[in-house]
Amino acid sequence: MEFILSFPTIVTTTFSIFVFLFYIINKKSAKNRKPPEAQGAWPLIGHLHLLGGSELPHKVLGDLADKYGPIFTMKLGFHRALIVNNAELARECLTKCDKAFASRPKAQAFELMAYNCAVFGFSQYGDYWRQARKLAMCQVLSQRNVEMLEHLRVSELRVSIKNIYDVWLENKKDMVKVEMSSWFDELVLNIMVKIVSGNWFSSNDHEGDRFRVVIKNFFELLGVFEVSDFIPYLKFLDVSGYKKRMKKTGKQLDQIFEGWLKEHKMKGESDMKNLVYLEAIIKETLRLHPGVPLSVPHESIEDCVVDGYNIPKGTRLCHQDIDVKGKHFDLIPFGSGRRMCPGATLALHQLRLTLASLIQQFELKPPSMEPIDMSGRFGIVVSKKIPLEVLPPPPPPRLSPGLYGVGE
Repeated sequence: MEFILSFPTIVTTTFSIFVFLFYIINKKSAKNRKPPEAQGAWPLIGHLHLLGGSELPHKVLGDLADKYGPIFTMKLGFHRALIVNNAELARECLTKCDKAFASRPKAQAFELMAYNCAVFGFSQYGDYWRQARKLAMCQVLSQRNVEMLEHLRVSELRVSIKNIYDVWLENKKDMVKVEMSSWFDELVLNIMVKIVSGNWFSSNDHEGDRFRVVIKNFFELLGVFEVSDFIPYLKFLDVSGYKKRMKKTGKQLDQIFEGWLKEHKMKGESDMKNLVYLEAIIKETLRLHPGVPLSVPHESIEDCVVDGYNIPKGTRLCHQDIDVKGKHFDLIPFGSGRRMCPGATLALHQLRLTLASLIQQFELKPPSMEPIDMSGRFGIVVSKKIPLEVLPPPPPPRLSPGLYGVGE
């Protein structure tokens, strides 16, 4: 029996073979495809010199993204970092490649101030991290527990509101400046300390003052660029002096936490749902001035492909942070995926409550009509370089005195 191929069959078969070969070749080349690398790397330190100037690092990376596009790499000492700068790429990294980027890089700050990376927010991905996060979510940060602890947050907010009211009473004739950064810092600190330890710090409390200084140093040092994190051969040196400060801060935190544990042991033995406008303000503020603009760094634990580029194991991920809970990737101030901040629900609940209370009970004005300086001071959390001061109007306040924690 003679088998004869028609001309159309030959053409179709040949075309199919070429398509198959093109697919195989393209797949192999895509696997070896690398994202563009920023120019200007120096020997040994790479691009670290670009991030060590007066400009905030996330601003520097934004300018580089304008030049090199939404995805590129940099050399940070001996380590390679992948920079992504749009919503789609952030979505790809934190959904499709979520597991690949689920770990954290080892850093001196995490080792010296977070019990050798035992604090689960800074620990590497694995069984320990999963169990620690599960415990935190179940015991403290679940939606149910956040709602159950609302009375603590409301109580601390009322105390802070009353402090502003008391300042008014002491200065009935003159306008008085209120430094909002310190006011918010103290409010958040008291809420977290009350939830975790049951303690409360007054404005003149020596232990409270000490804890505020230690916590401020802790967050500042978490965001510094320690040379040995990027050039491991210099680990035995303390070139910048940060290691000494980290050790001291870690020891001070340990002493404070140890005191709280002893206190607990001794004790053991013996309507804001419909504020759509406020939600819009919060989202726009987090978009323009994210508290953690670069997020806590991720590190890939396996090879993956992002936007068609092959990303090798060990690459650190940086992305600039419309839903703020990690679902819409245009704005992710709390991160997304496996390493999303577990305290996002608690933070948003308290943010709504605090802003709504301030706006409802006070008419706050700036000291002058000059534009407010929004430049920041870099750390793991970006704070204002120049504190925000406001002028509460003299008494009487907007509402009845009973709402400020004082008698009618």
